[in-house]
Amino acid sequence: MIRSMTGYGKASAALPAGMVTVEIRSLNSKFLDMNLRLPRLLQDKEYAIRNLLNGPLDRGKITVNIQIESSGTERESVVNASLFKAYYRELHALCSELNLPQQGLAEAIMRIPEVAAGEGAAEIGWWSDLEKLIKSAVEQFNQFREEEGRKTGDDMLLSVARIEADLAAVAPYENIRIDNIRNRIKAGLELFVEQEKIDMNRLEQELVYYLEKLDVSEEKQRLAQHCSFFRQNLNQPSGGKKLGFIAQEMGREINTLGSKCNQVDIQKLVVNMKNELEKIKEQVLNVL
Repeated sequence: MIRSMTGYGKASAALPAGMVTVEIRSLNSKFLDMNLRLPRLLQDKEYAIRNLLNGPLDRGKITVNIQIESSGTERESVVNASLFKAYYRELHALCSELNLPQQGLAEAIMRIPEVAAGEGAAEIGWWSDLEKLIKSAVEQFNQFREEEGRKTGDDMLLSVARIEADLAAVAPYENIRIDNIRNRIKAGLELFVEQEKIDMNRLEQELVYYLEKLDVSEEKQRLAQHCSFFRQNLNQPSGGKKLGFIAQEMGREINTLGSKCNQVDIQKLVVNMKNELEKIKEQVLNVL
């Protein structure tokens, strides 16, 4: 079944760094546009996290937010003591040599990312746990997308069924439409040509030619085929773009039907079909 492009997933777990929460949100987009928000402790794992997410998330404007709440006994940033000491010795010696003030030296060193971040997630032994947590959030996110896609698919099926019902309702008005056109042409002709001078055989030939140009049998057949094809593609997991193309073809046939059928009752049905098609087009924009 189709999946919605909008989605939401969230997973939390107590890990050595504290309570870690992974939250995923998405909106419509033609491509995968991922905004990854990470705490400082995980900055060095951004590439690995992106690789973990790129495949399962497919496309959409996606925001992934990973937060770490300190438990009190553990801190989000673990100071790399050996690196801090090395920086301090070098900078202290340099300041003494150049006779520079040493106030704020420790604060300056702590602003260096490698010193403040300390050990990365992989090095402190909980990357595998974080990876499982991210996968759990992705699973929740995709379940949300599937549920929303199911609802969207049901709505589109209802709109397709209404288009088909309106299409079937065109048939009873077609004979009335043809009779009206024939009578209107004859009445107009009689205003300018005497009755006994009218060649009825030639008139019938011209009427047949004229009515063939206004025949909508092919448009009706193609529209019915497009509706059936649209239904078939609702079973595809990532068929949003294809559904959009089919909806465009449906629109062409409905517009042609409306332009050829100069009859008020058929025009009302065409307006109804256009209304349902617009609903489909809006919903297709939210389908993967």
